[in-house]
Amino acid sequence: MAEPFAELGDLEDRWKKLSEPTATRAINLLDAASRHIRQKVARVDERIALATTDQDYLDPLLVTDVACDMVRRVLSTPANGVQSSTQQVGGTSVSGTYDPGVGGLRLLRSELELLSPSRQRGKASSVNTLVESGIREPGTEYEYAAYGGVRRLDSPYPQPN
Repeated sequence: MAEPFAELGDLEDRWKKLSEPTATRAINLLDAASRHIRQKVARVDERIALATTDQDYLDPLLVTDVACDMVRRVLSTPANGVQSSTQQVGGTSVSGTYDPGVGGLRLLRSELELLSPSRQRGKASSVNTLVESGIREPGTEYEYAAYGGVRRLDSPYPQPN
């Protein structure tokens, strides 16, 4: 079994000191978070092992941060099936509704983008959806290629008259 990306001390350094049995649960969740990351992020261990000068290098502390954030979200949300809560102090009340999936490990899109190698690094976009005004035909789609100008897209589907 591969080593987890984060340990209990990493989580506690980034968040707060945990007591038993929460600490034991956190250790298990850190293992699970590491498995999730390995499943979702291509070549994560290989990219961490690269030299820091390599373009595809992945900082291990960044992966540790993401694993800890995944576990912190689970530990800081209700785990007993609560879907809403209300707190009232004096004349002020605060209520919230939780998503049905809250409480499980999730790798957020922003975290996945942070850990995934960028395939667009240093490349200009070659297709843009902007169309110069005045050349449109009704019911016809166009694309604007950054270096090729505007061209008509032929649809494989017949257009209604």
